[in-house]
Amino acid sequence: MSATSVIDTDYSIETPEGVDFVLQPAGPLVRAVALLIDAILKFTVEAIAVVVLYLFGEVGTGLIMLVIFMMEWFYPVLFEVYRHGQTPGKLAMGIRVVQEDGTRIQWGPSMLRNLVRFVDFLPGGYVVGLITMIMTLRFKRLGDLVAGTMVVFVGSNRKRQRALRVEADIKPIRLQESLKGEEQLALIAFTERLPAFSAPRAQALANLLKPLLHVEGEEAVRKVQGISLEMMGMESKARKHS
Repeated sequence: MSATSVIDTDYSIETPEGVDFVLQPAGPLVRAVALLIDAILKFTVEAIAVVVLYLFGEVGTGLIMLVIFMMEWFYPVLFEVYRHGQTPGKLAMGIRVVQEDGTRIQWGPSMLRNLVRFVDFLPGGYVVGLITMIMTLRFKRLGDLVAGTMVVFVGSNRKRQRALRVEADIKPIRLQESLKGEEQLALIAFTERLPAFSAPRAQALANLLKPLLHVEGEEAVRKVQGISLEMMGMESKARKHS
């Protein structure tokens, strides 16, 4: 599989069979609630362990430390690997952890992303993790970046439409510059999703491409459509977007 970036936060995955699927990354807020739920569950188990095992003296103290260690480091890994990427908190919030190619998370990446949690937590309250999620397109904390994972909404996999709805008078435009595969897909994704954008939103996104397009506003939107037609090997189908 090859994964590529598209407009906004949607994540497009193309299988070897040429079928495209889109994953919707989960943002900081929903992940924070899931983390809180998991924290409450872990604290409850650890508190019960302390009350029960404290009665066994030094042996009980050692067991308490073991329980706390297991809950802090293996609780998320075991659930992610054996429960399709979902801890109880993630299950409650309808999100799960997957590999970047959309496949089920494995032992290695799960352990790695959770080992890096102590860095994400610095200097306290997951400040580093929050900043990283805000600065990355798919809301990845450091652990996700290192392990090659991402957190997505369950059931967000959907086939991506390939029909390009463009103005009837727009013709294919061939760029002189060479574009990377992910850049080509981003332009095509923009055109595919154009009917869902308001005119100001579409122009604002197109304006980000001024260094490439050398135009702005409505003209930039039209030029992106023309470039997309050329890259898809299509002619305008005389279907206007609303």
